[in-house]
Amino acid sequence: MNSVSRCAGIVFICIISNVSTAYALEMPKLFGDSSSTSNVTQDCPVVFIDNGASMIRMPQDADASSVRYQLSIDQTARECLIEGENVSIKLGIEGGVVLGPAGAPGSFTATIAVSLRRLKDYSLVSSKSYQVSASVSPGGTRGDYRLLADPISVPLVSKRAHEDYEIIVGFSQGGSASPAKPIGKKKKSQPEG
Repeated sequence: MNSVSRCAGIVFICIISNVSTAYALEMPKLFGDSSSTSNVTQDCPVVFIDNGASMIRMPQDADASSVRYQLSIDQTARECLIEGENVSIKLGIEGGVVLGPAGAPGSFTATIAVSLRRLKDYSLVSSKSYQVSASVSPGGTRGDYRLLADPISVPLVSKRAHEDYEIIVGFSQGGSASPAKPIGKKKKSQPEG
């Protein structure tokens, strides 16, 4: 059973589901205080974390005692501005890396894909990959990263962008680490209306 709950905010809409998860961040904290908020709309596309792509564990097939590190997407936020006949979407992602039992402090990187999909026919309108990096200091077990994706500008089909588009984010396969010491499928998600 796919239960979905919705919560509305001043500049964002948050959907939490057992298949995909979207969390709300404080917009001013992530995007900075906008001097012009008159064009900001609450009708922003929903962010879905691609099924199975919310985290990356290395090595991928390791049992719990052999995990070196795990990168995860913890929160997403978006802000939409109406610019004439277009909507400009800003997207932010926060997450982190946690060392596993076989891990060592260092710098860890992975690739996150950000896609915008048209709901009418589920075609991809835009897709771009970003490199994220988090560092764990000696003696530490966790490091954080923050990604502010390039703004995406698309035509407004209806008066509500969340009825026209959805945002899909997730880790691409693989990841890489620069340790301090050397050591050895997607589901279609539709918001319920």
